[in-house]
Amino acid sequence: MTRKIGYARVSTTEQSTDAQVEALYDAGCDLVFSENVSGAKKDRVRLRDAIAHVGQGDQLVVVKIDRLARSLTDLLQIVSKLLSNGGHFVSLSDPIDTSSAQGTLMLQILGSFAEFERALVSERTKLGLQKARQAGRVGGNPKLKSREPDAIARVSRQREQSYFAALNSSAHIWVPIVRKYRPRYAWNVVAGIVNGAEKEGTWTGERLRRASKCFVREGFLRPDVLSRSGRTSMEPSKVTMQIAGMLSIQPSLTLKEISEKLDRAKLMPPRSLAGWSQSSVRSEILKAIEIGLVEEWK
Repeated sequence: MTRKIGYARVSTTEQSTDAQVEALYDAGCDLVFSENVSGAKKDRVRLRDAIAHVGQGDQLVVVKIDRLARSLTDLLQIVSKLLSNGGHFVSLSDPIDTSSAQGTLMLQILGSFAEFERALVSERTKLGLQKARQAGRVGGNPKLKSREPDAIARVSRQREQSYFAALNSSAHIWVPIVRKYRPRYAWNVVAGIVNGAEKEGTWTGERLRRASKCFVREGFLRPDVLSRSGRTSMEPSKVTMQIAGMLSIQPSLTLKEISEKLDRAKLMPPRSLAGWSQSSVRSEILKAIEIGLVEEWK
């Protein structure tokens, strides 16, 4: 049985969370966590407790987005952690409910805005450096150039946050696949499955390993996914991995639907130039089941 876990927050001790708490219980929350703390503070004890109570299929509910996070990057990180644990996020005053297709789309749009914002900042920085060079000034951070540890650490954290935000936009697809198949299968195999699950997957084994290492460091993946993979008796083909990826996110796909997807991906079937037949697709699914890439299929 799924549950709704509420979270209420106000910034100062003079304010009250009573109105938020009442709205959350009215929305059907089974449990509500509240605290008086600034949204800019990273370590919010009651928020951490609320997230810990969100299990598979549960929802973390807030009255407004700004009660959960003060920045888009912070919001995406929190929601990513919920999704990686099988939970969902709902904001009562905003069109976001990640258990629905519309809510997921809205979250992806927010992620796109974050990427756009980073691109604008990068463009302005490059333009500023170019003008500085033309004026005879040397660009850059003096503290960074002098190798001050604090400056280096700050730049490193900014890069990590930017990298994490970029990965986060598709984390709801690749994180569950990594969790399911690692370390049993090699990174290139798992990357092939992710490529089948994503609409335009371009993952390599090394890129997926680096992304997973980042998410392990942030606590969104177990450290054992980075362990050395075991050996398998059969090396799956690209088609087999693609099909396993398709079924990982849409287990109810029919043979006809899978064959159409393979044709659109321009993956040629063996011994045929006329496209994928349903019997050929069935054969590939049976191979995936034999290897263990697909657990069950009807």
